[in-house]
Amino acid sequence: MEIPHEWRDVVDLFIGFGRGLARVHARGLVHRDVNPSGGRADARADQYAFCVSLYEALGGRRSVDAGAELAAPRALREILARGLAPRPTARFASISALLSALSRARR
Repeated sequence: MEIPHEWRDVVDLFIGFGRGLARVHARGLVHRDVNPSGGRADARADQYAFCVSLYEALGGRRSVDAGAELAAPRALREILARGLAPRPTARFASISALLSALSRARR
């Protein structure tokens, strides 16, 4: 049986992970964990993968593609929707900007 986690605890964990990712990006590297197009990827591809992982951690299941509603505050859902935008240019300018938004929503 899974033990549910408080959404703030999950966000805290991911903010820490995201800080490490920001350091990687600051060195001009891209993790490229997930890039289904195999084309040129930038840090926004990492941002998308980060948001998929956070969504799944919060929901306890893979539900991004199914469009299931996430039981989280509206501000957090809006941040995730932006980070998961199909067009990379619609996402946050950087992982640092995403982390700032998550920190604000966390409060």
